[in-house]
Amino acid sequence: MVEPLPKPRPALAEPVDGTPLLYAFADVLDEIRFNGRWRPDRVAGGLLVGEHYQDPDSGDSYVQVEGFVAGAHCTDTADFIRHLRLQWKASAATQRYHFPDAEVVGWYLAAARGEGAPGQPELVLHNTFFSHPWQTGLWLVGDAAARALRPDGDTFATTSVGLIRPDRAR
Repeated sequence: MVEPLPKPRPALAEPVDGTPLLYAFADVLDEIRFNGRWRPDRVAGGLLVGEHYQDPDSGDSYVQVEGFVAGAHCTDTADFIRHLRLQWKASAATQRYHFPDAEVVGWYLAAARGEGAPGQPELVLHNTFFSHPWQTGLWLVGDAAARALRPDGDTFATTSVGLIRPDRAR
């Protein structure tokens, strides 16, 4: 595992409750949300790419999402897990081609509509493919606020997603 670089947390475009686990540019979140709405009868899933860092003040790790690799539009999370089992190498190759200086920092699931919170299928997804303690899930459902996820026992710890100020250079 590559050790995270110490880096202060990015400046936020708007305040959030708590301390985010995940920071992203608004255009990246908009594209992921669009991907989830493209097939309203399906769930969109894919890989988040960027960098992971360590907050020099608290010592906590966080991820900064620079982009994503679209995986598939699936019937549910279990279908997305099957997709990743078959297409992991292709997804990783796509990440290396389009984001050569980035790493896989987590996963996303996006849906046009729906309710509920991530549960056991999403824990299986995370624990199967994303074993680093800093890797983070992104949950986008309908118009609800984006949520960042990390396993916490048999459930997820969730935080708001920190939107990076648009004037910040990538």
